[in-house]
Amino acid sequence: MKKARMLMAACALLLMLTACGSSENKNYDTTTVYIGKDQEVSEYIVEDFDKSYYNTEELRQNIEQTIHEYNEKNGASDLVVLDQYGLSGDSAKLNVRIKYKNAKDYGSIHNREFFVGTVSEAKEAGFVLDGLHAAQAQSAKELTPVEQMTQEMIVICEEEMDVEIGGDILYISDNVSLKSSGLVTVGESDTYSVIIYQ
Repeated sequence: MKKARMLMAACALLLMLTACGSSENKNYDTTTVYIGKDQEVSEYIVEDFDKSYYNTEELRQNIEQTIHEYNEKNGASDLVVLDQYGLSGDSAKLNVRIKYKNAKDYGSIHNREFFVGTVSEAKEAGFVLDGLHAAQAQSAKELTPVEQMTQEMIVICEEEMDVEIGGDILYISDNVSLKSSGLVTVGESDTYSVIIYQ
């Protein structure tokens, strides 16, 4: 039941869509959004797909149709691109990579807040950057206070997911935990989640 529910959620997300944007081959064990140094966004979707009644081709067609409709509606063919779609060697996991032109396209297709830009741009857009803490305790003394930051990069999102950054993570909000260098898990929150990096 849980796997069926997860797949239905994955399908719903895929039908509404999902995101990412580097051409690098990456191996994740859970769905992860990757943000590269040039702010490209790629979503790597990893879902259990180990039942014979799951129809991978039908799901692929639904994803492609959703992407086509989004691109057509927004006047360009390359805003969202299905870059990879297939099962793992044991056919137990579905691996999908979708590239997005920018963070705006990711947010639009998911109908969720998703912002990537500088700290100055985030402040100008009205985001409040209170309550952040250093991603690593040992670096806290060396960090510029958030209120003095301008050109450092920031990710603001509303979804629970893993996020990998092509840079060094400096500050995170309370519901974000550091998994490894450059990789965080965004947990549940009543508001948006924040990751500042350089």
